[in-house]
Parts: sequence; C-alpha cells; structure tokens
Amino acid sequence: MDDTTEKLVGSWRLVACEHKRSDGSSHYPWAKDAQGTLIYTADGRMSAFVMKANRKPFHAKGFFDGSPEEKARAVDDCLSYSGRYRVESNQVIHILELSLFPNWIGTEQARFFKLEGSSLSLSSLPYPTPTGSETAYITWKRND
Repeated sequence: MDDTTEKLVGSWRLVACEHKRSDGSSHYPWAKDAQGTLIYTADGRMSAFVMKANRKPFHAKGFFDGSPEEKARAVDDCLSYSGRYRVESNQVIHILELSLFPNWIGTEQARFFKLEGSSLSLSSLPYPTPTGSETAYITWKRND
C-alpha cells in the first residue's frame, strides 16, 4: 500500500455535499445539514452513505411495511454504495459491487481527491443532467 492510499484508510464523517451545475448555480441534494460516513479499509474495501438529517419515519413499524410514498421518500433521502477501491494519481476509483442506485452496480466511479490534515475533499467528474451537467463536491473529516 502506498503512502497516499494509507492516508485514505479510516472512517470519515460528512462535512458538506454540494453539487454545482454547468450554469454556475449549486444545490445540496440532501440539504446543507446532510449526514454521512465514508470508510476505506487497508485491504481495498470501501463504503459510502449520505442522507438527509432528521429523516421522517414510516408510519408502519416494519422495515418493509411503509407506503409506496414513504419508500420513495426514503430512497430520495439517501445514497449508499460499497465495493472495492484503488488510487490512481489524484483519483480514488470506487468499484461498486452494491448500490442503492442499481445503475451503478458493476461500475467504476472516479473521484478526484485532496487530503489536507484531517480533511478529505472528493469531487466527481461532471455528469449529465436534463439541463446540462453537474459536479459533486464532497468534504469529509476524519473521525477521531
């Protein structure tokens, strides 16, 4: 394991997740107070989870018993995925084996990264949207 990969290993807490549009505007898909965890292991595994804070619970008590609207809202309120990772120059490549978004399963998601002290900044490649494109900018802080 090289020095850069070694510095990624650990558990990270979400600080901010902002998406910037090609027209210069930006938005926060899970709100400005989003919560999340990112984990990189020494053996090349990773897991990411981002969600809105204070999510509204289902009326039903059972995990599978929510209404269609509640289930749709639950999916809109978070994103999670896991798999393997590798570092290439200034990118960390997430190789997805599991994902809440099924289209990502079996894909590689490249993220540019910058490590500064206990802070990790990730940014995506621009991705297409119905009105142009967006780039995700995500900041993490190492868990103590």
